Amino acid sequence: MKLKKVFLFLVCAMFFAVPFAGAQEAPEPATISVQGTGKLEVVPDVAFIQLAVVTEAATVSAAQQENAVLANQVYDRLIAAGIEKDYIKTSQYSVIPLYTQDDGKANTLPVIRGYQIINGFTVTVNSARAGEIIDLALQAGVNQVQAVRFGKLDESGAKNAVLQMAVRDALAKAESMAAALGKQISRIRTVTESGVYVQFPELARYSKSADSAATPISPGYVQFNANVQLVVEMH
Repeated sequence: MKLKKVFLFLVCAMFFAVPFAGAQEAPEPATISVQGTGKLEVVPDVAFIQLAVVTEAATVSAAQQENAVLANQVYDRLIAAGIEKDYIKTSQYSVIPLYTQDDGKANTLPVIRGYQIINGFTVTVNSARAGEIIDLALQAGVNQVQAVRFGKLDESGAKNAVLQMAVRDALAKAESMAAALGKQISRIRTVTESGVYVQFPELARYSKSADSAATPISPGYVQFNANVQLVVEMH
């Protein structure tokens, strides 16, 4: 009797240890991997104006003194125009020796003839006031407009919108490819952001017309570009 029970136990163990002949692992679902892109152009609402006061004199102190007088005039005019001091930032201050050489003498070394002071600063203003602020600064003592760049003060909304565009683009591609294969999308496996890139207008174009009250500015658009990678399963 005892041997019979042991025999039955071994048979059961072998039965459960051996997999059913008809049982097979489920096949991996077919997948599609696509890339989606989004592009969005928005009107800028902020301008970053790079201005400079440049002075030259025979000595450093003289060049500095003249520069300080002009820079203070510009600063006061900007404040009076409603620009908050936190939006006026120094971006450059350089002291550059100016050299001359006596062409009538051979093998002579250049001699310092004076000094140049470059006092550069960036003014952040509403994009609609860019031309007005440039004119005001030039009248107050600025003698270089180095660059004008436009952008969005808050980029988060545009970045989210262009990411959604990229995802929709990728999903549309995946659905089109699945349909061509006679299948449908059953599940989104992964979505990976490849980055959002912002392209600013490099330099505003501006020109002064005789009958205009302010320098007209052509800011263009701020362009947002997004890329995503999408992997979906089909059935």
